[in-house]
Amino acid sequence: MYTTDEERTETEEERRKKMLRRALGSVKDQASIGIAIAGGSCAPDLDIALVKATSHEEVPINERYVQELLHLTSYSRGYVAACVTSLAKRLSKTHNWVVAIKALSLTHRLLTDGDPAFEHELQFGRASGS
Repeated sequence: MYTTDEERTETEEERRKKMLRRALGSVKDQASIGIAIAGGSCAPDLDIALVKATSHEEVPINERYVQELLHLTSYSRGYVAACVTSLAKRLSKTHNWVVAIKALSLTHRLLTDGDPAFEHELQFGRASGS
């Protein structure tokens, strides 16, 4: 399978790096959830669902969190604005391709299946530089 010990070592090293990245991603997700719970957010339930929907795990978005976000953003424009702000913040801060893809997929889903106010808020936020 391996031609040299050096190639095997590189593969083992890559595997360790990947495991470390996964662990750090999980820690970052848990820290974000903890901050939302501790009061660092105006809509902690929304932020928790958003972090869980856009987790660092290389698995599809859990439909449960998508439905929760669709439900929460149907309540009021305040939740819609908080969702747009949180999504934009999460997307702009991440260096992880999984989180970025999930955030973009979630944005698409909220645009297609969510309240029309989401699209309006997204356009307004972009126009005002948010």
